[in-house]
Parts: sequence; structure tokens; C-alpha cells
Amino acid sequence: MNYRPASRLRFTKQHLIGVILRTVGYAAAGCISGLIARQGVAALSIGLKFGLVIGVVTAILGAGTSVIEWIVDHLPEKVLGVFGVGLLLAGFAMQSIRYWVALLDVSVGSK
Repeated sequence: MNYRPASRLRFTKQHLIGVILRTVGYAAAGCISGLIARQGVAALSIGLKFGLVIGVVTAILGAGTSVIEWIVDHLPEKVLGVFGVGLLLAGFAMQSIRYWVALLDVSVGSK
């Protein structure tokens, strides 16, 4: 609704309202989940921690998204192509980790 690429971080009134609502909503959900899990007084602490973390992350990422979009719009096509190939190779490498762990008999976790 209020989105356009920008060369610097943007934090609008709508963004602030969204961050506040998301923070309150996730804090309430965390409190309710803690109460259902019979955490007692710790449920409030759990809810507040989750709500605040999600609110902070939403604020930072929401403000930075327009900068990322602006940067991508101003990059040459060849650079984007090389970056895409790098992402593909990184994905293939991460998918093969479990096979390398099994092949090399690497112990994972505590015994």
C-alpha cells in the first residue's frame, strides 16, 4: 500500500502501526500459549519476549526492504546473474551436507 523503492531506510506511520499491532498480537499469542502450556507467571515473560523480538525484527526488515529493492533495481544484469548462480550453488551445497555427513560418518548431536 505504502511501498516504493528508496535509496535510504524508510519508516512510515503505516509501518509503525503495523509493527505495534504485530508486536501486541504476537505477545498476546505467546502469553496465551504459555498459559495453555501451564507456565504460570512465566507465560507473561514468554509472551513479552516473543512479541518484542518479532516487533524489532519486523521494524528493521520492513524499513530495509525498500533499500534492498532499490539496490536490486540499480544493479547490472550480469551482477544479478552471477548472484543467482551463486545462490543456486549454495543451495545445492547445503542440500548435499546430509550426504557428506553420512559418507564421512560424522557424529551429529550429543551421545
